[in-house]
Amino acid sequence: MSTHNLLRRSVTLGAAALILAAGLFAAPLTAQAATAPHITSGNPADGILDGRYHFQVTTDSADPVDFSTTPLPAGIGIDSTGLINGLPREVGDFPFTLTVSNGTTPNAVASYMLHIAAQVPPIFNQHNAPDAIAGHPYSFVVRASGSNPALSYQVTTGNLPIGLTLNASTGEISGIAPSTIEKGAFFTVSAFDPRVLGPFASHQYAIPVDASVAPTLAPIPDQRVVQGDAFSYQVQADGTPTPTYKLVTVIGSSIPDGLQINSTTGLLGGTITAAPGMYRFAVFANNGTDPVASQQVTLTVIPASTSTPTPTLPAPTPTPTSPEPAVTPSPSIHLPGVAG
Repeated sequence: MSTHNLLRRSVTLGAAALILAAGLFAAPLTAQAATAPHITSGNPADGILDGRYHFQVTTDSADPVDFSTTPLPAGIGIDSTGLINGLPREVGDFPFTLTVSNGTTPNAVASYMLHIAAQVPPIFNQHNAPDAIAGHPYSFVVRASGSNPALSYQVTTGNLPIGLTLNASTGEISGIAPSTIEKGAFFTVSAFDPRVLGPFASHQYAIPVDASVAPTLAPIPDQRVVQGDAFSYQVQADGTPTPTYKLVTVIGSSIPDGLQINSTTGLLGGTITAAPGMYRFAVFANNGTDPVASQQVTLTVIPASTSTPTPTLPAPTPTPTSPEPAVTPSPSIHLPGVAG
């Protein structure tokens, strides 16, 4: 045998010896002890009569588990995965006990109360949709109240005006109205409860599309305000759709400090802190339809009145009193023949 083959055989035998030694001294594997199960899901959700019901029971067990319950409401049962499901056939409060086992004691046991409510068909709160304005943004929310707030909505007959869509989750009809004027064709919106088969309630709407009308502003008289005082004036404008408002400076003048306008209501006001003087500015009303309406306004800020203090006069100097002249008695005069 060649020296090369002898070396290779020695290495192979040495490796085998190491592997055998490692196996002899390795710690023996121990099986992990099984643990009893615990229920990790909360209280079961409420259900409604004849509405699809499902509630998933969950546990922390790593081993397969078995689920069992005391009698559940008619139409409901629990399957091998722990899913409580079915179509409830009676209304009321139903106590039951859930048991989960995995072969290791103690079993997990919990008591619950399952509430099954009567169906309350939703009622559409808005009976009429507002008109749309041709070529302008539109928004209207269809709302239905009932036994389940998580209703979904769908147009089941007819069609919305071109450019408008219905949000199935929120019930909002929105978009840009068509540019052509329409009387408005009828369409039906239905509300669906995810637990009940078929439409739960329906309502018919129509959305006429009206022509837009450019805004006009009512005359705004000149205004006066005392510096530091609160000022308020309601700007009046019409137009379709309702216009929004803003203030614009006029060349050679400015908007007085403290003055602003509510862009939605047109209320002009604020506490005027500007220096006394005459201010000129413009009020604009715009609804997306030309021409934009504008009015120039003059606001005079009057100085705050200041009271002049009354000067304090010095106390008058008292006039010295002259002493009364002493009266000298006249000497007695004796006339002859007159008795004294």
